[in-house]
Amino acid sequence: MKKHYIILGLFCLLAIVACSDNDPVVEVNNGNQTEEELPPLPTEVITGSRAMWVSYDPISASDPNNASGIASALISWRLLKTDPSNVAFDIYKSVDGETEVKLNEEPISNTTSWVDADIDVSKTNVYRVTLANQAETLCDYTFTSEMAEKFYHEIRLNMNVPDASITYSPDDIQLGDLDGDGELEIVVKREPYDGANMGVWFNGEGGCDLDGDGKNDVYLYTENKPPTPLLRGAKPLKIGLDIFLSEGNKGYKVVNTDKVKSWNEQRDYLAPIPLRSLVLNPKLEQNPGWEKP
Repeated sequence: MKKHYIILGLFCLLAIVACSDNDPVVEVNNGNQTEEELPPLPTEVITGSRAMWVSYDPISASDPNNASGIASALISWRLLKTDPSNVAFDIYKSVDGETEVKLNEEPISNTTSWVDADIDVSKTNVYRVTLANQAETLCDYTFTSEMAEKFYHEIRLNMNVPDASITYSPDDIQLGDLDGDGELEIVVKREPYDGANMGVWFNGEGGCDLDGDGKNDVYLYTENKPPTPLLRGAKPLKIGLDIFLSEGNKGYKVVNTDKVKSWNEQRDYLAPIPLRSLVLNPKLEQNPGWEKP
């Protein structure tokens, strides 16, 4: 009998240990088990750091020189991962310090933007975003008449470059929150440029150790391919055929020699929206001139 008590006690102990406050509660009703859902994870609504912005093209949408596709003022702000899944917004506007007016009739949901077709760009327009039916300001933005005249953002580039004798051309531009403060930084890629994209420098014919391990990775030549013992595992590249250099038999590696860069005035002010995003959100519209799903 004592042995049975010991076994029963161990069983009860295991049952107690196996349960925790984090496990869902299971109820049994008429032999059917129903699992109680855990409460949703807490969310935090952050104010003041939503990269709010007003986009405006002073050229009329009917003008063929209008390349942005923006005929009015487009006000946008960020949706944060801490926002509730059912979050909705209200947007207000005041003109030249007058009493602000609510622009939307219904809460703004499934998007973080608003088109103001009635903007008077000769005056100062202050936009303010709140949670739907709330008074506290999430973010605001002041759009002046000077901004309307110069709708693009001017960036002064750092002139401290590795080699002042080479022209460094601005290339791709990306946006990202680099320091985690909620504000987007603009990252500009710059690369040596003399009419074509250029890469690593080569002194001329011979082997080149690209990764610093003491062994040649490539071997450049102009006439006859070097014999295998001389290569010692390096990849042979014939100058003018397999590789092109900026100064003939030496210089920077020139890439994309078969590609001519061109600018489409009707399309290239705006990057394409990824097709996956367009499929996931049918309310999005592709930027002018780019492929649609």
